[in-house]
Amino acid sequence: MTPEQVAAVRKIYEERGCPYCAKLRSAVSWWCGSEEAIAARHTAIPGVVHCLFWHPDKLYIRKQLKAENDKK
Repeated sequence: MTPEQVAAVRKIYEERGCPYCAKLRSAVSWWCGSEEAIAARHTAIPGVVHCLFWHPDKLYIRKQLKAENDKK
């Protein structure tokens, strides 16, 4: 991985945002699939940064890095 890619992944892991979470579900819109997070926040609507229940979606992160690399 290039230093830029390492920095991008580090930022993703530090922010722990919903778009990169493995528990995020999507059909027409995004919904959190973590029962613990739903119980703690009282909503299934995502949009949290620094979520305590975040799990990385490594496949999505790799796709994002590949897409960024292909642009260059």
